Amino acid sequence: MIEKAISALSYLLTGLVLYNIGLTIYRLYFHPLAKSAKRWWTEYMLTVIRFPGPKLAAITGWDEFYRDAVQGGRMIWYIQDLHNEYGPIVRTAPDELHIRDSSFYDELYTSGNKGRDKWDRMAPLSGPPEAAVSTIGHAHHRLRRSALNPFFSKQNIRSNEPQIKQRLSHLFQRLRECMDNDQVVRIDCAYMALTMDIVSVFAFGINYEHLSHPDFNIAWKNAMTGTLKVGPAIKQFPWLALVFPILLAIPEQLIHRINPDISKLMSWMKDLRNEIDRTVALNETGERVDGTIFQAVLDSDLPANEKTVQRLEGEGSVVVAAGSETTARCLSVLTFYLMQERSILQKLRDELSCIQPETDGFFALSQLEMLPYLNACIKEGMRLTGVVARLPRISHEPIVYKQWIIPSETPVSMANYDIHHDPSIFPDPLEFRPERWIEATQNGVKLDKHLVAFGRGTRSCIGLNLAWTELYLTLAHVVTKFDFEVFDTSIERDVRTARDYFVTFPREDSLGIRMKVANAF
Repeated sequence: MIEKAISALSYLLTGLVLYNIGLTIYRLYFHPLAKSAKRWWTEYMLTVIRFPGPKLAAITGWDEFYRDAVQGGRMIWYIQDLHNEYGPIVRTAPDELHIRDSSFYDELYTSGNKGRDKWDRMAPLSGPPEAAVSTIGHAHHRLRRSALNPFFSKQNIRSNEPQIKQRLSHLFQRLRECMDNDQVVRIDCAYMALTMDIVSVFAFGINYEHLSHPDFNIAWKNAMTGTLKVGPAIKQFPWLALVFPILLAIPEQLIHRINPDISKLMSWMKDLRNEIDRTVALNETGERVDGTIFQAVLDSDLPANEKTVQRLEGEGSVVVAAGSETTARCLSVLTFYLMQERSILQKLRDELSCIQPETDGFFALSQLEMLPYLNACIKEGMRLTGVVARLPRISHEPIVYKQWIIPSETPVSMANYDIHHDPSIFPDPLEFRPERWIEATQNGVKLDKHLVAFGRGTRSCIGLNLAWTELYLTLAHVVTKFDFEVFDTSIERDVRTARDYFVTFPREDSLGIRMKVANAF
């Protein structure tokens, strides 16, 4: 019996070895990306050009797993090294090509009829499959997004301004309390609490009062960012995405003992499901829950199979994740640089002093949108933060890039980080310099076309109007109402982007962006 088991095991191991040898040979010599890319070089000669890149990347995706999961979100910097060695197009995985060329961005992330699909391997990193943002097919994504567009329109955002201002007033109150108590503030947590309260009221009509927590609910921030760090593992092992539904079935007390931060996230997801169930039940009786993303989907022209509880849950969870950390990170980095660079801060305050608050004590959004230096500061903050990841797209037709013809159905990616740190467009790209936007306008240079913090094309961020509103209102009022002293915060350790978990992360040893409120005006 033992001999038979050993024999079966040896056959199994031999089969695995032979399979991997065959797979390696296929990927190196017979895969569509291993074959020659052909294009007429002249009228008389057919030139053969192969897709460059290291053989290890062509053989296995484990190299990417090591860079992102083991090293901690470092893959896009490794890809930069590959581009430095191999040129503007590189085979970074058995099935994937990466391009570093800012002029090609709009061709890959195009609008109109050139629909691009998401790569199914990367889609789970955006959220659950029921959400529009993680929908793979172009046509299906457009259908789902059409139901959400009115909800995220500029007009609807403007109608929600009073709610946003209420959350801002709460933030100002908490900052004054921190000043009175001489408390060190994790400003990144404070902004995360603000954006969480804003987006939850906007999308669900519920205020979770993150701003009321003494530490601005740092446990929630840790839970949210912790889920992003799981992304590289999910890409390599897609079945890990099933963990979240399983966790929802486990008693909350047990999860709390294992990981208190995750228990908060699971509790919130259960509350979200209960709210969706309530909304659906009320709709079945003819009642409505106006002003929520759930009601917007239920009122849309989508077919019934696109209005399920799972669909609503998927959209709800993505809105919170996408609408909180990215904006909060931008505000945190902006506040740090402005408090460090007093000359820039003074220019911004001087510009804001030229407009008067309205009767509610807040600047009018329409006036803030017209201020050149405020816009320059925000754009520079967005350039240094936001979504940095490479975002693979799949075309159903061959894509021509320079002398290469990329086969159809090939995942092709570009990293937003590369565009925002292209020294030919943004000299000294690591430096915070709002003046570059002013100078570009004066010189007739359209620098805005290289700001891709919200993506581009048919899959650009649907929440950009909400994000812009938060950025205008928050930054303008924080810098005119408060003065901060930076406390034990390092640019290299805590501020600059060092890791890519879809959005920007600082170094692993970061202590957060910490400040003391020095004065309130």
